[in-house]
Amino acid sequence: MVLEMTSSGQCYCGTVRFEVTFPTDFVCHCHCEDCRGPHAAAFVTWTGVPRTQFRFLRGEEQLRKYESHPGVRWGFCSICGTSFFYETDEAPNKVYLTATSFSGPLDKEPE
Repeated sequence: MVLEMTSSGQCYCGTVRFEVTFPTDFVCHCHCEDCRGPHAAAFVTWTGVPRTQFRFLRGEEQLRKYESHPGVRWGFCSICGTSFFYETDEAPNKVYLTATSFSGPLDKEPE
């Protein structure tokens, strides 16, 4: 029998919670300006999964999205401001999440 492994995560205040079923597509560090600016960091570590492997557990109504470029949306908690979610029209069936928003380890190390 094969068991599905999942990991959950949340924004800083815990209002928005989500769950991901492994495997993730990747884990990597991004150093682009679009990632560094909103996070005020030298880089952001991201992971991605198909939408079918992602679900909100609670607080989805508190998630707000900012469209930085046509078809590129950043999701953040409207309560604490945590930016942890990314989606793009170029990959409509994918969800991208910051590694630091997970409460446990991911299924792979950054590439």
